[in-house]
Amino acid sequence: MAHLPFFHTWTKQNQAKKIDIDKTFEWGYLTPEGKKIYDLSSGSYHQSFGIRNKQIEDAMIEQIQSMPMAIPKCQYRLKNSVSQKLLNVIGIEGRIFYTTSGAESNENAIKMARQITGRQFILSCETSYHGATLGALALTGDWRRDGAGIPSNFHAFIPNFFNDPDLVKTREIINKIGSTNIAAICLEVITGGNGVFIPPQSYYDEISKLCQETGIKLILDEVVCGFGRTSTNFGFQNFNNLRPDFITLAKNISGGFFPFGAVFVSENNASFFDDNTLSCGLTNAGHPIGLRILDEVLTIIKDENFIKTREENFQLLETFKHKIDNSKSISAVRHIGLLMAIDLNDNIIEANQLWNKLIDNGLFINITKRSLILCPYLNYSPLELENCLDKLLNIIEDSHVQ
Repeated sequence: MAHLPFFHTWTKQNQAKKIDIDKTFEWGYLTPEGKKIYDLSSGSYHQSFGIRNKQIEDAMIEQIQSMPMAIPKCQYRLKNSVSQKLLNVIGIEGRIFYTTSGAESNENAIKMARQITGRQFILSCETSYHGATLGALALTGDWRRDGAGIPSNFHAFIPNFFNDPDLVKTREIINKIGSTNIAAICLEVITGGNGVFIPPQSYYDEISKLCQETGIKLILDEVVCGFGRTSTNFGFQNFNNLRPDFITLAKNISGGFFPFGAVFVSENNASFFDDNTLSCGLTNAGHPIGLRILDEVLTIIKDENFIKTREENFQLLETFKHKIDNSKSISAVRHIGLLMAIDLNDNIIEANQLWNKLIDNGLFINITKRSLILCPYLNYSPLELENCLDKLLNIIEDSHVQ
C-alpha cells in the first residue's frame, strides 16, 4: 500500500512522524519489539494522570454498566454533583457548558461572548494555540493557521506580554478597532505547547483593568494548565484577583481517557441566558462517561498521596532546571509546576533529528521549533521521572552539530 488508510494530523503525510506501538504501560508506550518509550509530554499535554490509571479505568467501566449514554436534555445526580464539584474547585460562582474538546470549548466561549455583548471582534495573542476548528484556529497564533482559509473579519492579534507588558500597543489596537466592537480577549493563561511563556502578575492586572474599563469579556484558555499542571488546580489561580468571564477546559478534564471538555461561565454572564436563548449545543454535551471520569479526576487532584507525588515531581523538575541552567546547549528554560520549555542553542541538531534520537533512546517529548516541551504525568513515579530527566540531559549534550 502506497499510503495509510488514515491521516496523521498537522503534517504532510509523506513526512509524518510515526511511533509504532503495540500497547501501553503506566508511563508510556511499548513497541511491537517490547521496547519502552517513556512519555515526558503527556501525549498532547492531555494525559496528566498516566496513560494507564486503574482508578479512572474502573470508573469508566462502572459508568458504562450503569448509564453509558444520555442526551443533553437529561438531568441526573451525577451531572448535578460533578458540575457543582467543578465549580467549587474553580472557586468562582458560575455555570458549566459541556463540550467534547478544547476547540469546541473555545468556539462556544466565543459564541457566548459575542451573543452577550452584541459585539463581533475577538482578540488573542500572537503566540498561542486555541484549537483546530475554524473559529478557534482564527485565534491561534502559530503555523497551524496557515492554509486554512481563516475568516479575517472578526479577529485581531495583540502582542505577547513580553512585547507589551503595559498594554500600550494592545490599547492602540483596541482604539483602532473600537472597544465597542470587541467582544472578548482570549488568552492561554500560560502559553502551553508554544513555549511555556508565563506572564507576570502585573500583566494580568493590566488585562483585568482593561476589561473592566471597556466591557470586553476575558476568556482564559486552561486546556493545558487546568487540573493541577501548575502549582495550583488551575493556571489562573497563580495570579491574584484574576476573575475571568469564561474558562475553557478540555484535555486533562478527563485525563485523555475520553473526549470531553467544558466552558465555565461566570454567573454575571451565565444569567444572560436565563431569558435569552443559548445558541450552543452538541450531541454529546455532558456525556455520562466524561462526567464520571471528571468526577474521578476531581477526586484524584485532592488525594493526599497524589499531591505528595506531584510535589516530589515539581521538585524534581525544579532541580533539573538548576542542573541545565548553565548548559552551553541550552539558551533558556521556562518552568512552572510540571510544565517546562527548554530552548536549544544552534549548536544542537535540528528538531526532526533530535526527535528521532529521543525516540531511539526511549523518550517521547514534543518539540516546537527549537524548544522541548516537558509536560510529564503528574503522578509519574519520581524514580522513573528522575531517570528520564537524566537520560534527556545526556541526549541533549550528545546531540551537538558535527
